Amino acid sequence: MNAKAFNRKLTKEKSTSAKAAGGGARTIEVEFVHEWPEAREVYLSGSFNNWSCSSLPMRKDEKGVWRLRVPLTPGRHEYRYIVNGEWRCDTWASESVPNPYGSCNSVVEVTSAPEQPLRQTGPEPSTDRRTLLTPR
Repeated sequence: MNAKAFNRKLTKEKSTSAKAAGGGARTIEVEFVHEWPEAREVYLSGSFNNWSCSSLPMRKDEKGVWRLRVPLTPGRHEYRYIVNGEWRCDTWASESVPNPYGSCNSVVEVTSAPEQPLRQTGPEPSTDRRTLLTPR
């Protein structure tokens, strides 16, 4: 199986509260997961961190799967991965949009309903290479 076949992103939503003085906006914890076993470093960059190239480093597990949980406000968020210094789209994102640089940005839609049912996007359910958005 080739490297592309292993690439995936699991997204899990968890209802959380922002810890801002006097309350704050409700956020949903989203876990970004993608498999790059040979990568040395992976960062998550998107509209939610002002496209910073270094503020959201991901962590690699023993199987070469990179993970990061990020609290996001409900709505549409565009993002990309930076793998070994190279910008990459999420190959398993359910949606992508063109960007001004001639490439694409991946999109994650965060809803405010923590009790929402499992939603699957990406390849057919019979494969293990899929994108999931699940409540936690």
